[in-house]
Amino acid sequence: MAVEAVEAKVVARPPETGPLVRLVGAGHRFGSVPALTPVDLQLRPGQMVFVLGPSGSGKTTLLRLVHGQIRPREGEVWVDGRPLHRRWWRGVAQVRRQTGFVFQDYRLLSRLTAYENVVFALQVADPTVPFGLVRRRAQEMLESVGLARRAGAYPQQLSGGERQRVAVARALAAKPTLLLVDEPTSALDDKRAEVVLRMLVEAAADGAAVILTSHRPTGFERGHQLLRLAEPAGETVKQNGHQNGKTKVQLPKRNGAGPKKTARPAANGASKRRVRP
Repeated sequence: MAVEAVEAKVVARPPETGPLVRLVGAGHRFGSVPALTPVDLQLRPGQMVFVLGPSGSGKTTLLRLVHGQIRPREGEVWVDGRPLHRRWWRGVAQVRRQTGFVFQDYRLLSRLTAYENVVFALQVADPTVPFGLVRRRAQEMLESVGLARRAGAYPQQLSGGERQRVAVARALAAKPTLLLVDEPTSALDDKRAEVVLRMLVEAAADGAAVILTSHRPTGFERGHQLLRLAEPAGETVKQNGHQNGKTKVQLPKRNGAGPKKTARPAANGASKRRVRP
C-alpha cells in the first residue's frame, strides 16, 4: 500500500508576551495606617483591569505603586520587567516615560493652556518628534474629547469636567504602553463618561495595558479583568474576572501656531497683566 507523503506546514506564531505589570502580594501603609491590602495582579499588553472599591480601599495607592511614586511596604511590583519595589532601582524614569497617568485631581500645568498641556506631555514622551506632528496630535486629542473650542483656555477657566477631559487627552496623546487612570469619569455626565471610557477601552484594544479605578461599576467591565478592593483588613486580594486577551522640553511656540489663548485670570488683588501673543 502506497503511502502518500504530505508536506508539513509550519505556522509561525508570535512569541508569548509576558505581563507588563505584575504585583505579587504588594501592599502599603502610611505609618501604622493600612492603605492597601496585599494584592496579586498580572496585566499583559492589550489587557484592561477595572479596579473597584470604596474610598479608602487603596485604589490610588495601587496606581502610585505601579507608577513608581511610592514603594510597597510588602510584596513586589514589576513593570516591564523592572523591580519598582527595590529601594535603589533607577528605572523609574523609563517606566514613567512610557506611562500615561490620569490623576484624580487632574494635575494640569496652570501656566499652560489646555492645548499646551497636551503638547508638553507629547514632547516629554518623545522630544525627537517634529513639532508639527506634535501640534496636530494635540489638536486631534482635544477634538476627540470635545474640547477643540476650549483649547486656548487655561485650567482655571475650565470646569472640573473639562479639566478631567484634558487630563484624559494628555494621557492618551503619546499612545503609552501603560495607562493608569484614576476615577476618569467622576466629574463627567453619563454621555461624556461613555465617550471617555470607550477611548480607554480602544487604547487597550490597540495594545496598551490599562488599569482603571472607580468606586462603582462603569458598565464596561464585561470581557475585562476585574479587581475588587475592600477597606484594608489584612487579607490578600487576588484579581478576579476575564482576560482579553530629565530631558529638555520645547515649550509650545508662540508664533501663531496653535489655538488662540484666552487671557489668564489675574489672582485676587493682583493687577491684570497683558498676555503676550
